[in-house]
Amino acid sequence: MIDPGLQSAGVTAGGPDFAGLFSYFAGIGLWFSVFFIVFGLRALHQGHPADLLTFLFMPVLFGVSSFGPLIGHVCRMEGKQKALSLTVLAVMLGAGVYQGIRLHERIEPVQVREKWQVLLEQRRFAEALPYVEEAYRTHRGDFRYADPMALTYMSLGRRPEAIEVLESLRRTQGKLSAYETRLLAFAYLTPGFLYQSAGNWPKALENAKKAIEIKPDLPQAYELAGLAARKIQGPQSAEARAYYARLIQLLPDPRQTAFIKKLYPDLFQKSK
Repeated sequence: MIDPGLQSAGVTAGGPDFAGLFSYFAGIGLWFSVFFIVFGLRALHQGHPADLLTFLFMPVLFGVSSFGPLIGHVCRMEGKQKALSLTVLAVMLGAGVYQGIRLHERIEPVQVREKWQVLLEQRRFAEALPYVEEAYRTHRGDFRYADPMALTYMSLGRRPEAIEVLESLRRTQGKLSAYETRLLAFAYLTPGFLYQSAGNWPKALENAKKAIEIKPDLPQAYELAGLAARKIQGPQSAEARAYYARLIQLLPDPRQTAFIKKLYPDLFQKSK
């Protein structure tokens, strides 16, 4: 008689039990197949269909082909051996599902970042919004996520939310980068232009002043402030003259400030 230990390892009196060995490796393949199937389905649910195709390749190639023979082999068993094999199979399936979910949860933030980066590069801001918001919530206070969050809000016309993101970043870091400063200034200035179009000059001036406070070398803000002050206070407004004088300093090209000659020729001459 053959040693029972060898028999359990897949060796019989007539030589190796190839069906038993096949079942052993098929079981491992099935575990990996379930693992990747669950991972792929989770990726699909999170909006990454390309990942589904990637992670289903291995299950289709190995798992499906071995599943049938494995189940057939287990069903041919008897008694305690069959019950034990079914129990082990069920545990392996459960472990595959569990590990697939856990792994996807661990690497999902990386995939989310890659998703919004691609969408922002393509200027598909509306599609990128939920992915950017998820990354920003996960890494709040990190400029690497605050900047694209503010840019996305600005591009979608949600300026109050963009301002909130950048102001929060300024409170956290103490200061903003040149890019963030410009973005925040335009977050205030853009509504100022809308107020200008609507003839609401006090609000236009208020927003222009806020933009100047944030970025003192922003020509567009001085131009709007000068125009709004002139509309509110009249042609001889000292405040308007001051804004225009600063605008001339920021724009040395006379073609860009030629309109000031018609309004305040003496101011234009003094600045030269």
